[in-house]
Amino acid sequence: MAENRLEITENSEARRGWSSSFSHFRVVESREVLESLKQFLPDAGESQIRAWSDSIPSLQREVGEAIDAHADASGFTTILEYELPLDSRRADVVVLTKSAVIVIELKGKKIPSDSDIDQAAAYGRDLRNYHAACVLV
Repeated sequence: MAENRLEITENSEARRGWSSSFSHFRVVESREVLESLKQFLPDAGESQIRAWSDSIPSLQREVGEAIDAHADASGFTTILEYELPLDSRRADVVVLTKSAVIVIELKGKKIPSDSDIDQAAAYGRDLRNYHAACVLV
């Protein structure tokens, strides 16, 4: 079976603020990730920077828990602020596993609204349309 995976490499034309393996993202200093995001979006406001600062350590903990639970997760990819092709919209987080592409929108809420869910679903739909490797299974 072919692997359904969106490949993002350092030399890729895909625009994003950060990308790395789970194993690297787990241990990298959060300020390094934050600086990469700030360089990618130099006009980011204080509220955006604060949101990144608040969410990066939580994401790193979750990635660490995923690796601890499933050793093969260390090779998964974390992408932050992924700019959708042919569009200026950005998904907060895209996770690439061996068999899935997961879109996460960080809203700072315990319970997402219907519009939050619709937004993440629309990003997933667009990824399926823009990338042949993102297919429904």
